[in-house]
Amino acid sequence: MDLTSATFGDSDAVSAGDELICIGNPAEGEPFSTVSGTVLNLDDELRQKADRRHRFIASDAPVISGYSGGPVFNVKGEMIGLSSAAYVEDLSAYDFDYLSLIIPVNRVREKIEAAIKQ
Repeated sequence: MDLTSATFGDSDAVSAGDELICIGNPAEGEPFSTVSGTVLNLDDELRQKADRRHRFIASDAPVISGYSGGPVFNVKGEMIGLSSAAYVEDLSAYDFDYLSLIIPVNRVREKIEAAIKQ
């Protein structure tokens, strides 16, 4: 099987409205699955609730259990982050039904480089 390694993109270049694809393993017996979504522009109130300590990429992709830690790609096929968590509070005041939080790949890259140096 010929496989190609993933290419890191630049998560600082991600903008609201960008499309993305999440890869995960949501259920036993089903090897891999994908969901797609759009990068959301969060208002200040929701950002404070959902993004308390770190900057995340917020998306309406329905990331469920089994996707955590899975790669997230832009439409160019570049990895822009890792699926992290879903925001589960009431979203009825917003124009989306689901809010997933994605760790930006630039932050992941910094952690990997620091670990290699140590």
